[in-house]
Amino acid sequence: KQLHMKKMLFLALSYCLVMAASGQEKTLNLAYWKVKLGQRNLLYKAMAEHNAKYRPAGGEYALVAFNIVGGEHHGEIAILSNLGKSFTDRDKSTPMPEAMLDDAYKTIMPYLEAITGGDVLVYKADYSNSPFSDRTEKILSTVYHLKYSNGNEFWDVVKKLPKAWTQAKMTVAGYVPTTGTSRLIFSRRMPNGWSELDENKKLSEAYDAVYGKGAYEKDVQVFRSGVEKKETIMMTLNKEISSK
Repeated sequence: KQLHMKKMLFLALSYCLVMAASGQEKTLNLAYWKVKLGQRNLLYKAMAEHNAKYRPAGGEYALVAFNIVGGEHHGEIAILSNLGKSFTDRDKSTPMPEAMLDDAYKTIMPYLEAITGGDVLVYKADYSNSPFSDRTEKILSTVYHLKYSNGNEFWDVVKKLPKAWTQAKMTVAGYVPTTGTSRLIFSRRMPNGWSELDENKKLSEAYDAVYGKGAYEKDVQVFRSGVEKKETIMMTLNKEISSK
């Protein structure tokens, strides 16, 4: 009986630990790099050498890069790092080695005109039908700049979207920033490339199929009432300067 109780206690503790771990946020760093005119190929070469030495794929400092088309960062490069780290992981992270920082300063920074923005983003499972770990080479990201304060009605609509995306055969990950202005980001992942945009999938029809006729028109008004402006960008994986 005592052994049985110990087993039950162990299972209960294990369950609590799993629940605590699963409750941790998944985050990433996002930075926008503006490259000097005529310096892109030189930057790519320097980045490839720097990454091979200091930022291998799967390592603590690994990064993923995307070329951006559209929006206020058109023509820039989005650099994603600290992929999947919880805030607890961030507390435990070790500072970048001096040699790594020195190498970046000497070999990479000369080709950058500016770092034009950045955020710490949090993946929101409730706003997604695509897990954080999913990866595609092409992403259509829509950034909604929100009003200062939105009520539960707005966020209830946001939480209804994943079922509609699944019905429409779209895969979308939702993020919110912990820094900067109040925004909501939906990143539609394109496993079949930009050709998916030719299919003319209609979210309104999928939404009504899930929630009933007229639901889309009603709920989209609630959603729009909480948004100040919308920005859509196309992101294409830059393999040359992503960690390998």
